[in-house]
Amino acid sequence: MSATRESSIREELANGIVRFYADKFGRGPTQARSYVEDTHATVLLGDVQTTVERTLTAHGHDVLVREMRRCVKAAYRDEIVALVEQVTGRQVVAMHSDHDPATNTSAYIFLFAEPDSEGP
Repeated sequence: MSATRESSIREELANGIVRFYADKFGRGPTQARSYVEDTHATVLLGDVQTTVERTLTAHGHDVLVREMRRCVKAAYRDEIVALVEQVTGRQVVAMHSDHDPATNTSAYIFLFAEPDSEGP
């Protein structure tokens, strides 16, 4: 795959996740970077929290913010995985994600199925 195509996939993946956040949370992260490797894709997000989440975090409710984000990601897991599969052209077999309220960052790791050894 060419460097230009790899860059395009990384950009499309990061932008797709930002759009997902904007749609589901009312605002998207202001920082997003993705990395796509043979076995997995990683998406790192910064400045992801809404005003309400930042307020809750400032008042010691980190656990509540983290749990709410986990629940939202679980509810939309199939939609997120479909986005990654569409952008990368790879089947996702596992999605791992977490959010750290203290640093206002989130991370996703998508594990890909092994490429079909009989395929092209």
